[in-house]
Amino acid sequence: MVWCYALLVSYEDTGADLCDWHRVVFLSEATLIQASHFFREVDVVKWTLSSRSDPAAVGGENPAPQLREICFLHVCHCAVYLTQLERGAHSDSHVGKGPFPGILDTYILKGGPFELRAALLAKKGFAVLALAYQNYQDLPKKADKFHLEYFEEGLDFLRRQPEVKGQKIGLLSISKSGDLALSMSTFLPDITATVWINGCNANSVVPLYYKHMCIPPLMFDLKKKKPTASGLVDMLDVMNDPMSKEGLPTVIPIERAPASFMFIASEDDMNWRSVYHAKLACDRLKAHGKNNYELVKYEKAGHFIEVPYMPFCLATFHVVLEQAVLFGGEPKAHSEAQVDAWQRVIRFFKKTLSS
Repeated sequence: MVWCYALLVSYEDTGADLCDWHRVVFLSEATLIQASHFFREVDVVKWTLSSRSDPAAVGGENPAPQLREICFLHVCHCAVYLTQLERGAHSDSHVGKGPFPGILDTYILKGGPFELRAALLAKKGFAVLALAYQNYQDLPKKADKFHLEYFEEGLDFLRRQPEVKGQKIGLLSISKSGDLALSMSTFLPDITATVWINGCNANSVVPLYYKHMCIPPLMFDLKKKKPTASGLVDMLDVMNDPMSKEGLPTVIPIERAPASFMFIASEDDMNWRSVYHAKLACDRLKAHGKNNYELVKYEKAGHFIEVPYMPFCLATFHVVLEQAVLFGGEPKAHSEAQVDAWQRVIRFFKKTLSS
């Protein structure tokens, strides 16, 4: 039963920053796939050719496939080890000397692991498990509940790896996986550090079960969605308030967590009120005498704070509303936020996960 992708690292230094190579691929491939309004394929190709010392290596009239191949080869040369795992199985071939701090990387609600972010983290000195939790392989296409035991199994697998054994563990999350990471930090043992990007401080959308406990979901009111002149949907006010009478039982009691937290929130997030959720989480920690958190805000950034040089995503299909919605942000400010946030995430993990 296939359930996730694992990425582990060995440190063969190629003298190049992996992020620069992913800038090449994701400004070309993602432009084609996501039809970004802010980048055109021809501009990207020109930029790529001018930035290469050997333009002929990129290829002639149709460079996109070669770009993807070059990046893939570079990842291999950096010895970021990618293997598909089966539930309960052990990988019998690992690379790297280790041991390295471990990170469990969970992505957005649409499902699937995000190998790119995990690979970039691996290049920075971490062993990373990119864990899918729905809409991937034989996982439910659209889960009606989540069980924390599934994530606990992933963490246990990560801890058992020779590259990680005995090391501290961190969590990296974004959007829906933000509240899943808060729940893991609260209810599962030995989580040292958690990065939460534009998430919620309450369990959102579907119930979360762990042993004999159930956290109900913070729900949404579709009557509050608004059409825009562009034909997209404004869903900013759709999610219910976690501090309402109905919302309070859904709030995650993160004051129980021993982990350090970094909350990264965009003030122009149109998916939901990320800054409000982050402040609620920080206020809760402070009220319980905790100082194990930091809050980073970006004024004009939108929902998807990705790795550096990913195209700005103003709008896309929303898996819950099942239609195209606005995700907010301004291109320049959002792109700068992605660069800054990534640097902060690396520093945070190096500080908190170092032995």
